[in-house]
Amino acid sequence: FEVDTYLRIDGIIIAEGDEDNYIVFESFSEDAVKGSWEGIKLRGTSNTVINEDNEYVSGTKISYAKIKDASRGIYTYDNSVFISNSSFENNDKAIEIRATDKVVLIESKFKENNVGIYSEYSDYSSGDDVNVIANTFIQKNHFSNNSSGINLNMNQRVFKNLKIQNNLFENNNTGLSFGGGGYGPRVADVTISNNVFNNKIGTIESVGLSVGQIYGGDSDFNEEGGVIKILHNLFKNAYLNYNYGGGVSGIDVKISNNIIDNSEGHDLVPAPYGIKISGGTSKSDTISNNYINSASYHFDLSDSYTDPSNKIFKDNTLESVVESTPDNSIYSIGVFGSGHKFESNNFLSPLNEKQFINKGTDNVNAKNNYWGTIDESIIGGLIYDYYDDFELGEVDYSNYLTAKSTSAPISPPVSVEKSTD
Repeated sequence: FEVDTYLRIDGIIIAEGDEDNYIVFESFSEDAVKGSWEGIKLRGTSNTVINEDNEYVSGTKISYAKIKDASRGIYTYDNSVFISNSSFENNDKAIEIRATDKVVLIESKFKENNVGIYSEYSDYSSGDDVNVIANTFIQKNHFSNNSSGINLNMNQRVFKNLKIQNNLFENNNTGLSFGGGGYGPRVADVTISNNVFNNKIGTIESVGLSVGQIYGGDSDFNEEGGVIKILHNLFKNAYLNYNYGGGVSGIDVKISNNIIDNSEGHDLVPAPYGIKISGGTSKSDTISNNYINSASYHFDLSDSYTDPSNKIFKDNTLESVVESTPDNSIYSIGVFGSGHKFESNNFLSPLNEKQFINKGTDNVNAKNNYWGTIDESIIGGLIYDYYDDFELGEVDYSNYLTAKSTSAPISPPVSVEKSTD
């Protein structure tokens, strides 16, 4: 394709190669760069049928295709599409979805794009309105060396039934970014689960999953336990960042059963958090049953436009081999805001200096946790609060557990060797 040209489909396209014969869409130029041609534009007249198991039945299908060097490799608007086993490389945006209903993106590779899968925040000029994105399934893909693997956001429009599952994110600046901006999207049933976020130490910023401001829910959807669920993901040298923003109502969020292993080289990784929370809403979000092994911070709650509040940390195991520092620059848990509750967690960091830092004036409920010891004087010495600085609130660690909580994840085995005897 020449510069400024594109392929426009007002109807159905079936581009189906095989493992040995990929269909290639690329720039005509031998020195192609990102944006050397416009890409493929799929318009709203197609009628793609995908069954309940997300299997292709009929309509638009792109399979075993390679799309390179485009401004938007595939732009799909007001339609449905099935894309599988394809490769997207060196594009500005590999795929943009807009006002779609039933999009299946599976078993494809996204490499060295600015953004792998993208949605526009707002557009009041092109005629292609930003609107509800429904029934989107992004599964079993590989995102590597992109600035952002996935970046999905809209201004007060709804993401409905969005499933991002079983993907591998490797060495992206940000693996997955959802929400943010001045208001952020509305959401109805968003699940991010069973993904792997893996970065090399000391090479790039280590954000695995970043969730930004969410405007609110959808009046047609309400489910106990949260309408954003972050479940069963594995983070290696990558952390989970939740920037709530402020000034809007937000929604309930559940962050559970994740493994975060940032235990290597805290001097090398730019920001080795486990879970970092900035700002907040009044919603009672639940962070539970996570295992976090970090070279420095496990949970860090910080002030932003609004204060984080009412977060429930329950049945988590926090482990570290790195000692905290006398100046409190490295610690296990940093708390800011009101109404937080820590319960039935296992705090297994080294018993030195201060591990639990209250950074604000509100009291913190940290009853019924295991601190790695039953010596109350040692437990008190791990906490920095009112009794170290009278401007701060008090951390209540009473009723501490005398053994590890069995409702929290167990620590994985170490120094395991294979034997054939």
